[in-house]
Amino acid sequence: MSEPVKQTSAFSDTQGSQSPARVADREFDGEINRASAQGAKFSLLLAMLEQDYLHRPKLLASETREETQGEILSELSHYPSTPLKADSQHWAQANSPGKHIAQDSITSAHLWLVMHPQPLSLYNDVKRIDDDVIANCDIHTQQRQQALKNTDIAVDETSLYDILQGMETQIDTAA
Repeated sequence: MSEPVKQTSAFSDTQGSQSPARVADREFDGEINRASAQGAKFSLLLAMLEQDYLHRPKLLASETREETQGEILSELSHYPSTPLKADSQHWAQANSPGKHIAQDSITSAHLWLVMHPQPLSLYNDVKRIDDDVIANCDIHTQQRQQALKNTDIAVDETSLYDILQGMETQIDTAA
C-alpha cells in the first residue's frame, strides 16, 4: 500500500509565516517566459498559475528615495566628471600634461588627463562666441552677429491703432 501523497502548494507559506524563505513562483523565476515558445507547455503553466491574488507571493517594497540626476550619474561611472567651464584650479593644472609629454611619458600624460579631465569650455554658455572667432569671420557674418546683439525692439501696443486711424483718414479724404 502506498501512503497518500500530501499536496502542498508553493504559495501556502506566503501568508502566515514571516520567514524569508524563497517562494517558487513560475511567473517570477522565468519559467513561463522560457515556455512561451512552446505552445502546449505555455498554456499548461498559465493554467497552473494561482488565480487567487491573495495566495500569490508578495514582494516587499524596497526603500525608495529620490535621487538627483547627479547622484545617478556618479553611481554609473567611477571616473571624475568633466567640468563645463574652466576654474582657477584648471589653469593651475594646465601645464601638467605638457610636462609629461616633454618627458616622453605619453602614458602618464594620458593617465593624468583621465584623472583630471580638462573643462569643455572657458564659459558655460552655449551661445557665446569668442570675439576672436567673430573677428576672423567674413563681413556678412560679423554684421549678422552685430545685428543679433542689437535686438532691442520697441513695443508700442497703440501704434497699430494709430496706423489704422491714419489709413481711415486717407480713405475719407480720397473718397
